[in-house]
Amino acid sequence: MLISYPNSLSIMVENRIRDECSYPYRRVGKGCYLIQKDNISGDAAFAKCLRRGAYLANFETLNEAMLMKYELVKMNTGVHFYVGGRNINRYKTGGDWRWIKKDGEMVKMTYFAFDNGEPNGTLKLAQDYECSYPFRRVGLGCYLIQKDRIIADEAFAKCLRRGAYLANFETLNEAMLMKYELVKMNTGVLYHVGGRNINRYQPGGDWRWIKKNGDMVKMTYFAFDHGEPNGTLKEAQDCMNFLAIRKYALHAKHCANGGYKGGYICEK
Repeated sequence: MLISYPNSLSIMVENRIRDECSYPYRRVGKGCYLIQKDNISGDAAFAKCLRRGAYLANFETLNEAMLMKYELVKMNTGVHFYVGGRNINRYKTGGDWRWIKKDGEMVKMTYFAFDNGEPNGTLKLAQDYECSYPFRRVGLGCYLIQKDRIIADEAFAKCLRRGAYLANFETLNEAMLMKYELVKMNTGVLYHVGGRNINRYQPGGDWRWIKKNGDMVKMTYFAFDHGEPNGTLKEAQDCMNFLAIRKYALHAKHCANGGYKGGYICEK
């Protein structure tokens, strides 16, 4: 989804004679915009606007932003729209946000543009990077959700070969957002994720999220469905999945048992 904005100088000059904001562009306030509902990534939207001879919309004044906000409220499409603000410094607390012009010029934001609690990206989880097909945004994360029916260990390897890793859900918020994404998809298959038990001798196990570089992050909330995890030293269940028949609650399952094949979720 994108909002593109044609060259403002040519509009100002030509408007002395006639209004050059014609379909598929529209007037919102003094600006001339194309509002598209294509389901694409932020970087793809950036490139699409440039190919049209325009650029992702800049809202250099609060007035411009509010006029567009209430135009979108009125449209009530239920989708989000990319615009031309970009963070150019991930190392700075809160970032250094600029409006990016057609010629590449960067204009510093002069008012606080964000909602409560925003921007909330981090160096580890930057929100200025590409999350494009076949990956998708769920909450703040970028995931590939695959329905291949494979075992958990194979899913682990497949994600690594893609330059990603089996998805980690370090907060309950992340887990709940993904759970209800899967409920909505309603595929009927289970999905392997990146939780793994590293100690079969400990009652209940010692469950960790396994990162791309091999780091293991201890789970900080109880992630499992009722009665889970229920593996034993004799009958180990050291891998984790969202189980379809339990409305995508998290379950412990075998890592290499062919009877527990399912889809998987990669994260990058």
